[in-house]
Amino acid sequence: MNYKLSGRIRIVCLFITIILCIYATLTQKSWLTVAAIVIYAVATLQYAIFHRCPRCGEGFRYLTNGGYCPRCGEKLE
Repeated sequence: MNYKLSGRIRIVCLFITIILCIYATLTQKSWLTVAAIVIYAVATLQYAIFHRCPRCGEGFRYLTNGGYCPRCGEKLE
């Protein structure tokens, strides 16, 4: 898995978490809140593992360096 797919999965899981929390609030079903928290925790874990430079393995939070790795300077696609 590359860093772009990892970022997209995290965003999708964030939206799913928000929708589940809203639905859980409206229906008073606490198990939906637990499911939302688990989904977000798994998405955050995969993001921490896979959102890294393909060359040096440096984890990065945001791509603000003009599409280059902040550590090794590798051009990111």
